[in-house]
Amino acid sequence: MKSFDRVAAPQTRFEGILGFVRVLVWYWGQRGGGAQYSASVCEALAQQPNCQVVADVLGEGEGTPRARAASEHLVARDVRTISGLFRSVFGDNSIGKRAQALGVDVALHTMVHPFSPLGLWSLRRAGIPVVSVIHDAVDHPGDEKWLLGRARTSMLRRSTAVVVPSVHVRDQLDTRVPDSVGVHIVGLGPHLRMADSWGPTGAVVFVGRLLPYKGLGLLAEAWALLAGQLSSLPRLIVSGEDQGGVAVELDDLRRCGADVQTTWMSQDEMVATIGGARLVVLPYQEASQSGVVTLAREAKVPVLATKVGGLSEQVGSLGFLVEPNAEALANELFRLIAEPGHLDAAHQQLVATTSTEADFEALGNELVAVLKTVGMV
Repeated sequence: MKSFDRVAAPQTRFEGILGFVRVLVWYWGQRGGGAQYSASVCEALAQQPNCQVVADVLGEGEGTPRARAASEHLVARDVRTISGLFRSVFGDNSIGKRAQALGVDVALHTMVHPFSPLGLWSLRRAGIPVVSVIHDAVDHPGDEKWLLGRARTSMLRRSTAVVVPSVHVRDQLDTRVPDSVGVHIVGLGPHLRMADSWGPTGAVVFVGRLLPYKGLGLLAEAWALLAGQLSSLPRLIVSGEDQGGVAVELDDLRRCGADVQTTWMSQDEMVATIGGARLVVLPYQEASQSGVVTLAREAKVPVLATKVGGLSEQVGSLGFLVEPNAEALANELFRLIAEPGHLDAAHQQLVATTSTEADFEALGNELVAVLKTVGMV
């Protein structure tokens, strides 16, 4: 089995005469957590001393305006057409040639995309080391994508180093990472800067893509149990794009009185929904980690999650954790609703112990430490 012990950072080519590292932050997805995370990485690295950021992103990406504002230079691409993809990989303005011309020292690939191996090939051909962030070691049940799985395997085998967001993901990688590829744990960090606007709607909120592994059936069952214990229930909002396989669960939630919305949530809608909630609930049956947890943390909204995958280490002491069954979830929801002081205390703890700016600084520090382990002279 591969050893994942950290090693001391060697002297790198970044610590030479110029005294700075120029980092290419690269992601070709359009929207969602990947776009938000990529923009946050640009912002976090741009705040680091002696670090310059070059972004290579989709021109119409959801996070592109933030990436542009944080970067010394931004390359806007369109890889959604064959001609655009060809130019991005093989043309005179390919990701590799462009990075080389801009003096990039190292590329940081923030989330696996079906075309990631093509970009990796272009960068490696240009002699630029690539560090890949691997958010999931395996496909989630009901969310299997063959092409994305092949892309992830290629990035694991051919990157110079790999970053994972949790011990859980690291342990799942097992022997699929060559011994020559260093593996480093760096938490997700903040996705957005969000104002503390906790609880004006008083709602219990579930947000994100609607998929089988998200535990929507468990939530419906728990909410039905709760209805037999409380004379008045708070509003339950379930919002996100229906990506299949959850029709029965969504019907059960509607019968429980939930406000179910099955369209894609824009970044602004996500911020408003989470920021207005009194409690964010994640009844997942499997998880690597969740960008929703990071958004709730920045908004100072308490989280109730199941003890699965990487959620336990991500939520930690700044939220509430239960076993992944309906009775346990219903009992904890009853306690938090019937005795509101628990949520008040959790909110105050988040206010006292978390800082968005500190989270951005910590993310930048940890990523720079990883980047310094590659690109040796």
